Amino acid sequence: MPYKREFNLHRYVRQVRRPGAVIAISGGKGGVGKTNISVNLAIALARQDLDVVIMDADIGLANVEVILGLKSRETLQSVIEGKRQIHDILVDGPGGIKIVPGISGLGHLANLDENGRRNVRTAMESLQQHFDYVIIDTMAGIGPSSVAFAIAADKTLLVTTPEPSALLDAYVMVKMINSLNPKAKVHVLANMADSSQQAFTSVNKLSAAARKYLGMQIDYAGHVPLDPNVRNAVLQSQPFSIVSPGCPASRAIHTLAIRITEGYVLEATPAIEPRRSFFGRFAASFGILA
Repeated sequence: MPYKREFNLHRYVRQVRRPGAVIAISGGKGGVGKTNISVNLAIALARQDLDVVIMDADIGLANVEVILGLKSRETLQSVIEGKRQIHDILVDGPGGIKIVPGISGLGHLANLDENGRRNVRTAMESLQQHFDYVIIDTMAGIGPSSVAFAIAADKTLLVTTPEPSALLDAYVMVKMINSLNPKAKVHVLANMADSSQQAFTSVNKLSAAARKYLGMQIDYAGHVPLDPNVRNAVLQSQPFSIVSPGCPASRAIHTLAIRITEGYVLEATPAIEPRRSFFGRFAASFGILA
């Protein structure tokens, strides 16, 4: 059977429900802890009895698998080529989450032929039907693929740190998103902050710049404190929310997950093409036909 118990037929050939929400987790630069946030947020959401999958969109690096000490045999490339269905390549992750390993090729969507685009579209639609949340760990930096994911997703979480260089890169990312979708809502999470005051002050500076120069509102999603338990967990290739569930960073991620499911943060961004699927919006951002 392609799916395990969580995906039994009676549950999903079931009542009609809305497709799962797609959350793009982006960072203006590398080293801000974007992948760590993606993994631990997915686990925190799964603890609320939700089905969650992570798409590792960091092309060529497969950071999700590195952090978790996993090594898959196949990636989304097999799906693009029509050799596998999306459920065939899903990997079991900690805390009941699923992982779509290293999606090499999706960042070069504009170069895919008609069959490749159809296969990826079918895969994305399947994920949204079978999961409550699809979390996309995007590429580091401000490349076109990272921005495209942020534009196409239902919700966008931009991870930064209080460091000036990180805040500058985060602003550039916000500017690029705004240029493609002026209605976009960007939610910023301050990671590795020394205190809640430092986190709020840092994001407030970013918000003030966006408001002054872009006429854009930045939403504060909260912060995750600088916590030695995070580094210890990384060295063990384990999520910190499992290794140290009571540590400050884990508590902060738990609070973020609760606020997401209750609708206090990460409300949806108006889409460029509201009638299109996630894949359709992603393709449209590259100027190609979905």
